[in-house]
Amino acid sequence: MIMEKLIECLHAKGCSCVVGKDETMRCFFGKGIRDLLDMSADGNGLLQGAEVADKVVGKAAASLLVCGGVARVYADLMSEGALSMLRSNGIPFSYAQLVPYIKRRDMMGMCPMEQLTQDAPDAATAVCRIRDFLKQKKTAL
Repeated sequence: MIMEKLIECLHAKGCSCVVGKDETMRCFFGKGIRDLLDMSADGNGLLQGAEVADKVVGKAAASLLVCGGVARVYADLMSEGALSMLRSNGIPFSYAQLVPYIKRRDMMGMCPMEQLTQDAPDAATAVCRIRDFLKQKKTAL
């Protein structure tokens, strides 16, 4: 799959994430890391060996991508934590804009998922934190 096609699709269709694998492209429109979380939990191997173009990749998203076994990542907006996570796991990446951290949707401080994973030593630890946090949140409702 050619990353340029994924990036073109990301912008043309207004999706939040595009996954390319085996000459197939799938567009996703969810907010935050939900789609990546669902893809990694499905166990269908969609991310394994795939190329991914995403609007925003913070450390939480990068951790899910690493654990999913992606081959390559592009982000319109990437955090320094995501860059470090991808680099330390040998995953090629590119981005349009690099920022110190991902901000909340209301732009008032750090994204909760970025904050949750910022000091995680590796992708597996970060993903465990994400899943535990979401389980606790679901239980509280």
